[in-house]
Amino acid sequence: MGNVAAAVALVLTMTAGVACAATPCPPGTFDPQLSRTDGLPLAGGASANGAFTVDAASITMGGCGAAPLHVRARRHLTYLHAVWPACPGFGRVRYQGWSNYPPCKALVSVLRWRDVATNRRRAFKFESLRRGAP
Repeated sequence: MGNVAAAVALVLTMTAGVACAATPCPPGTFDPQLSRTDGLPLAGGASANGAFTVDAASITMGGCGAAPLHVRARRHLTYLHAVWPACPGFGRVRYQGWSNYPPCKALVSVLRWRDVATNRRRAFKFESLRRGAP
């Protein structure tokens, strides 16, 4: 009788974990909440205000272009990670971002790169809002 109760408890625990499957945030365009984007990898490219686009498998940002995007969805957060091996004027640029789910309106991001002139590491943290979000 004790083995049956343990087996039922195990099955219920396993099915409860499946029921809470995480869903990543949908693709969209995000506008950084910055007064200026010059001197950052966000500047340049087709977007004058530094907006960047997150798709299901890639991220497009400023003069760096597109890079493969790794998405990890958790129950209440979506984590994003991308690397541009060679971004013009910045060298290798790494991107890390996270957003709460739902509603995925805001995205907190960190850009990291090594300054090509001084060879010093640089990091910049900023928040972006989804374009078209109320």
